[in-house]
Amino acid sequence: MHVSPPVNWSRMPAPRVHRSPQSPRQARSRRTYERLPDALDERLKTNEWRAVTVEDIVETAAVSVGTFYKRFASKDELLAPLIARTEQRLSARLGELLQPARWRDRGLRDRIDTLVDVMIEAWTAEARLVRAARSALSDGRMALPATSIAQSRQRMQVIADWLLECAAEIRHPDPRAAVSIGLYFCLEPLQNALSGAVAGTVPSASALAAAAQRMLYAYLVLDANPSVAKVRAARTGVRSAARRPGPAASRSRYSR
Repeated sequence: MHVSPPVNWSRMPAPRVHRSPQSPRQARSRRTYERLPDALDERLKTNEWRAVTVEDIVETAAVSVGTFYKRFASKDELLAPLIARTEQRLSARLGELLQPARWRDRGLRDRIDTLVDVMIEAWTAEARLVRAARSALSDGRMALPATSIAQSRQRMQVIADWLLECAAEIRHPDPRAAVSIGLYFCLEPLQNALSGAVAGTVPSASALAAAAQRMLYAYLVLDANPSVAKVRAARTGVRSAARRPGPAASRSRYSR
């Protein structure tokens, strides 16, 4: 399934619009063309990108090296169509998940928990592909497909609108802006951690999920206006003081 590949490809560094090699029109050639990204996808399930060779890919696809080079200049060019496919799978997965009937009586916390779990599942499954894409983008060996950028942006908008169905639970003065910012600052570091883009020891996926869920929920539901929070705290303190007996009352109670 795909939810990032579920990756948020629009967040990757220095995106450039890319036109991938055109798919051949003849059915047989098209099937051969499609087998090559499939073969790379299969290899990435057990091997890192740098360890996969063109020979590995053509062996898995059952085509010749010559056939490969008729369609692609290098294995880097397989990344764009593979990313496009994973984007499509992710969008389809989220389309199923976000059906309105499934969420009619479910609140913000339940939605955030489910979203983070789905994204982690997808990013974990596609960690090697994410690393390969980041490497190719940073080295200038590939550019993001324009369709993938558009799909990613559209998907994030769909997710934001879905969370905003619970706008009554959001205390931020600008719920729409809060949801967009919260999604970015929650999901981007999460993807980096799961794809190995951060240094040091990375916590387990379950620990990352719990932290991300708490952070996003707290950001949306905690009062974002410090002055309002202070006023409320002050009022609470006044009411508590009014209920507590003063020193004189306390002494008279025990002196009887």
